[in-house]
Amino acid sequence: MRGNKGDKRIDVNLEQARFQHEREINENFTRVEYGELEEKEIVGIPIRAEQEKEKFYVNFAPNAHTLVIGTTGSGKTTTFINPTVQILSQSKAKPSMLLSDPKGELYALHAKSLQAKGYEVKVLDLRNPFNSIKWNPLERPFLMYQRMLHLEDEVRVDEENGTYVFDGNTYSEPDELNSAVQVKKQQIY
Repeated sequence: MRGNKGDKRIDVNLEQARFQHEREINENFTRVEYGELEEKEIVGIPIRAEQEKEKFYVNFAPNAHTLVIGTTGSGKTTTFINPTVQILSQSKAKPSMLLSDPKGELYALHAKSLQAKGYEVKVLDLRNPFNSIKWNPLERPFLMYQRMLHLEDEVRVDEENGTYVFDGNTYSEPDELNSAVQVKKQQIY
């Protein structure tokens, strides 16, 4: 069994796959001392953290969406989520994080420290919308639809130059303007 032709990272026979040795991990993945995270623009997922004498080192894999799956009590939060949140929030890049937290444990553990580090922490609670950001998944399509219905109102007449201004562009002929409005409607719709 081999990797897909489009996957350039897998170029070996997958039956021969093995875990990398410490030396290989340090060669293949960015390694940063924890104290230097605030100074370096590191983007990626921490895959390994190790203490050597008095220093703490973290290896980062290239940036990717990450899904952590395991049974209840298997240590997902303790061994991966909590350290990852702490490490990423310490970095100079300050990447965005979306955490699913049905019990509210992660919020209780990390919200204050994330806010202190400049993060904007938002809670989406569908069970208690009054203590939530009240996100409506249909709001953006509704607003775009409303804008499409009233696009003609966004046309501004520049009487000084005898032109029409729409969506940042200038049109001298009404037909050109109507075409631009129709194209914009199609983009929105």
